[in-house]
Amino acid sequence: MRILFLTTILARKKELGGEISTQAFIDALNRLGHEVSVLGYCRKNRQFEKNSQEIVIGARYIETAKTPKIYTLLWLIQSWFKALPYSAVKFFSRSYINTVKQILSKDKFDFVIVDHSRLGWLEKFLNSQDKLVLISHNVEHEIYLDSYKAASNIVTKAIYRREAFLTQAMQEQLAGVTNQVWAYTKYDAEYFCGLDKVGQVKVFSIPPGLGDLQPSKRVTKEFDIGLLGNW
Repeated sequence: MRILFLTTILARKKELGGEISTQAFIDALNRLGHEVSVLGYCRKNRQFEKNSQEIVIGARYIETAKTPKIYTLLWLIQSWFKALPYSAVKFFSRSYINTVKQILSKDKFDFVIVDHSRLGWLEKFLNSQDKLVLISHNVEHEIYLDSYKAASNIVTKAIYRREAFLTQAMQEQLAGVTNQVWAYTKYDAEYFCGLDKVGQVKVFSIPPGLGDLQPSKRVTKEFDIGLLGNW
């Protein structure tokens, strides 16, 4: 099958946990013999050599802690004008929209996979006849609700409350138009099963990838309990 895989950050380098799990899906689809085209951003000011299945939309700052303050401010302003979550507007671009529209206008895909509900703003630009899958990394709005409850500053609380509200709306809208939702945990799956208009929900356990960490030769065990850490 031909699959269009829409994600936030091209995950092949697997630098963060979300990228590891995203790449696990891509690798699994490749191993099953599917033809997968992956769209996403690369990290700004970092070298990235794409492979034949990757399409680089552009370069973006990803981690907020490493992002210049001017970008953070611009994204906050843009999120208010577009009524999008801050976590979503970071990846919003006309370039992404145009690339998706161009690809779908000339190529036919059996499935379109949206990796992360924060790309929900792309849904209106997808062909209605395309079979759509959402990979949900979390019940994302609950993360921001927890941050809202923990915050003590009134401005911070307002920002997190808005983020939770908009994220939940986008998450549920996207889930409601998909053919399947792929969740990571039973808890997440139960949440999506409880929503109206949501199709089939599947739970996938992400492999830890420990195969690459197996020692090249066996070693003799010298203790029963070991402590790894620093002081």
